[in-house]
Amino acid sequence: MAAPDEGSVRVAGLVARALTGEPIELGAARSAGELGAALQDAGWDVGRLVELRDRRRAAGLAWPFVLTAAERGAVGAAQLHSMVQLVLDDLGIVPRAMVRDWDAPLSARDRALLADRPPHHGNVG
Repeated sequence: MAAPDEGSVRVAGLVARALTGEPIELGAARSAGELGAALQDAGWDVGRLVELRDRRRAAGLAWPFVLTAAERGAVGAAQLHSMVQLVLDDLGIVPRAMVRDWDAPLSARDRALLADRPPHHGNVG
């Protein structure tokens, strides 16, 4: 029996951490379907992932979790993002539209984005 591919084990663990925030060993999953099934076997079904997503977004926090370059190691940010998106697609978890409440005051991030717009864009917001 062949040993699990170290790269696929690492990517699977990073995808699990990005989606759950927890270090979970999923083994050597080679496809989005295998990763999704392994997550469900580890207790992270679609309902639990959606609940985590909604709680984090309601608190103004990122989801999937952001992993630093040091945490990712040799796995690139785009590679991880792509695999996370494939797993979410396979599980049927679609992005939820984020609508800004126009009556709410601008956040520091919103003010920075407005200040950073090119002058030829005119007034926005």
